[in-house]
Amino acid sequence: MKVFDGKGLDMPALLRATSRPDLHAPGESLFWDDPHIAAGMLEAHLDPEVDAASRTPVFVERSAHWLMEHMSLVPGDRVLDLGCGPGLYCERFALGGLEVVGVDLSENSLDHARVSARRRGLEVEYLRGDFREAEFGGKFDAAFCIFGEFAVFSPPEQVRLLGKIRDGLERGGYLALDVPTRAHFEPILGERSWTVSEGGFWSPDPYLLLSSSFDYPDAHRHLHQHVVVAADGTSKIYRIWSGYYTPSSISALIENAGFRVDTIRADIAGSPLEAGSEWLGIIAQRPWG
Repeated sequence: MKVFDGKGLDMPALLRATSRPDLHAPGESLFWDDPHIAAGMLEAHLDPEVDAASRTPVFVERSAHWLMEHMSLVPGDRVLDLGCGPGLYCERFALGGLEVVGVDLSENSLDHARVSARRRGLEVEYLRGDFREAEFGGKFDAAFCIFGEFAVFSPPEQVRLLGKIRDGLERGGYLALDVPTRAHFEPILGERSWTVSEGGFWSPDPYLLLSSSFDYPDAHRHLHQHVVVAADGTSKIYRIWSGYYTPSSISALIENAGFRVDTIRADIAGSPLEAGSEWLGIIAQRPWG
């Protein structure tokens, strides 16, 4: 879409680009495979100071320890990390003696993960693919879908994914995931901003960034929308959808897929759940029967 040209600003086009879209309207697909954006994503994954694309190393260490302890995982158990990114959790699980398979769509992140594992002498199997469709191979004692990864999918996709994970687990196997609550988005709901950059996360070239936060309360969904306008007037729309949940709504979704919810905490490091918690950390189990 072109929002301005040599004749000036195309206001109707700009308004269409920045308006509230229909629920689950797609944006630019696979934007993390853009070489420039992929580099920025990897940098965000590896930033030790902030929870950006990944949790901080301190949190990863604490939560991996709590997860392995709570699930009674022991060396030799086989685990699956869905949306593994550059392998931060995979490496920590491997250090605990677990057999680890990580799945992610970003080749850039997986390249880093493979190099890092070799340097540390760790055996981790990394698979590139959409984990909603990919074949994992064999059965697992536990599966992880961490840092809101599960929440980005539409409800029908979530139902299919939960069924796929359940079928890939041993009986008695565990699933751990974390999802945001509405409190996580409340500080930014309705925000709109614009930024002019000489080059940044979205492009190495100058661009105008128009960002918006949209709430879909009836569907319990949130959208971060970013419209990037290049110097030639063309624009790209990046949409990051996420559901938000209550303990009862996420429990119902998981239990309807054939799991038994074991515990719900404020995060996947075992912090106590409180009113106003921004995250829910859920551990569920495939029944033995």
